[in-house]
Amino acid sequence: MPAIALDGHAAAVHSDQQLFLVAMIVLTLATSARKWLAGRARIVALATLGVLYPALAFTSARELLHLAAGHAGELAFATLALWKTLDGGFTDTRAERVLYGTVGWFLVGKNVFLAWGLATSASSRAWYAENGSFGLTNDYIRIAEDLLGWRLQSVAWVALLASLAALPIGIGIWHRLRER
Repeated sequence: MPAIALDGHAAAVHSDQQLFLVAMIVLTLATSARKWLAGRARIVALATLGVLYPALAFTSARELLHLAAGHAGELAFATLALWKTLDGGFTDTRAERVLYGTVGWFLVGKNVFLAWGLATSASSRAWYAENGSFGLTNDYIRIAEDLLGWRLQSVAWVALLASLAALPIGIGIWHRLRER
């Protein structure tokens, strides 16, 4: 369950996996693919679901995804916001575009700043290690040390690349949809 505080702290904790819930998720995804997709798209979606979901749900990849989800979610929303800035948003007003741009750039900048600091600065890494939300070890440290056996700097470089990818992905989505 995610926990977010107004002072910037956040944590997501989970309990043991429950097979009933896993089965319900698979059933929901398969039913959705069957209902909303047709032909080759349906076959690809169902095959991917049959292979990818168990690989993610029943391996240590689920812990990696869980720990990366907060930052990845911010970047996904930043990508959406930057795309909506370019295409005019839902109302096509200047105010909406400005707000989307502000949120998108804030989230990208926040993630770039954090990742750059962790990759290049010993003092940033020390600050990050001492300031885990709710007394927990921060996500990138857990990913580096507990899951991958990497140094924090290596995980930070990957996070920096992911953060920098938000803008070109947003532009790509906008360009692709604009052509249609």
